[in-house]
Amino acid sequence: MRRNGFLFLAFIAFFCASLALPAMATYGNRNINPAMRGRTQPSEVLSYSPQLGLKLALTQPAEALITQAPLQPSTATVLRQAQALNAEASELFHRGQAQEALLMWRDAQAKYAEAHDPRGVLGSQINQAQALQTIGLYNRARTLMETLRAELETQVDPDIQALGLQSLGSIFQATGYLADSQEALGKSLDIAQQYQLDSSATRMTLGNTLRALKQPEAALVQYHLAAATGDRLIRLEALLNQLSLHIDQQQWQLARSLLGIIHQQFQELPPSRRAIYARVNLASSLMQMLEQQGDLSLAVGTAKSVSLARLQVSNKAAEKSSLVV
Repeated sequence: MRRNGFLFLAFIAFFCASLALPAMATYGNRNINPAMRGRTQPSEVLSYSPQLGLKLALTQPAEALITQAPLQPSTATVLRQAQALNAEASELFHRGQAQEALLMWRDAQAKYAEAHDPRGVLGSQINQAQALQTIGLYNRARTLMETLRAELETQVDPDIQALGLQSLGSIFQATGYLADSQEALGKSLDIAQQYQLDSSATRMTLGNTLRALKQPEAALVQYHLAAATGDRLIRLEALLNQLSLHIDQQQWQLARSLLGIIHQQFQELPPSRRAIYARVNLASSLMQMLEQQGDLSLAVGTAKSVSLARLQVSNKAAEKSSLVV
């Protein structure tokens, strides 16, 4: 009887998970990221742009940029138009409409070029690469970022330079260029540390690259640092990556010790698209533990987790907050 109940609950968990997974097609046809499966495929990226942390460029208030130097009235008008387009594209991107954001960032790039603002041009191109990565067009994203590589190396703005190198490292990781990914992310970290910039998202991506390079201990260090320095959502994502890494290494006691902490993090997390992905990622890790350990309590927890994730996805769809497919 107990075995039948176990199989039934496991089936429910698997069935609910299969219903929830289509909502995670943000990464196009590039499969699931490491937090989802705990694997080390180089095509997988944790970054949930804007996501995990990938941050967007050009977040300085428009008024501050305009008043940094005197501009001709016509140039100031064009610059304001560029900044308005960038702001609207960023909003679309955060709502999951990466394709629409991509087109708007291209318009913003043209306006920045018209206003003779090279920083704006570069920032909008970095944002375009992140949008391309989010919708699964990794090779196009890599081609774009490689054309910017030389400019990034000599960029005097540390925020733009660190962000661009982080984006480049993430894209290299997604397309299997792991050594290049590690190099770019290392440079981004160096700049962030020199100028005391937030590096938690970069550490998350570097952890994934090290994991793909079969360096689990080094990856775990980066996940710990990301959890210690990142915001609430990055902390949760870092904990989920630690969990899946411990499961891969069959470190069951360490994995179980994280479950209570992760549960508490979910309780404190406001609803969002990334929060939905995180919950499904947790369900996947629990399913992996279930498969290897046959724990009935994990089956129940998994069923609840993926059922709630599916409900949240359905609510998002009902609100017409579209996810990129």
